[in-house]
Amino acid sequence: MRFDSEKTLRLLRAILSGDVEVRPKQIYSGLPAFLAGLGTGIAVGILFAPDSGEETRSRLADRARQGVEYAKEKGQDLGKRAQEAVGRVREETDTGTGSAKTA
Repeated sequence: MRFDSEKTLRLLRAILSGDVEVRPKQIYSGLPAFLAGLGTGIAVGILFAPDSGEETRSRLADRARQGVEYAKEKGQDLGKRAQEAVGRVREETDTGTGSAKTA
């Protein structure tokens, strides 16, 4: 965006002379709609919640525990696979080294 000083000065003169009316923006124009939506969302959430807060927290905690256990199992499985792969590479390296020494 290019700054045009002449245009800015003309606008400023028009404002100061009263030819142009400057109205401040209404800052809170969307606030009532936001508050109405917030209240509606809270009301609908309370009315249609399937369980009580305690039951929901308990269910979330159970799911989190299941996720942690799943991650542990997968991590252990990955560790075993990595150890097996390292063992195979060592065997192949030892076999290759032995073949090189006999050649």
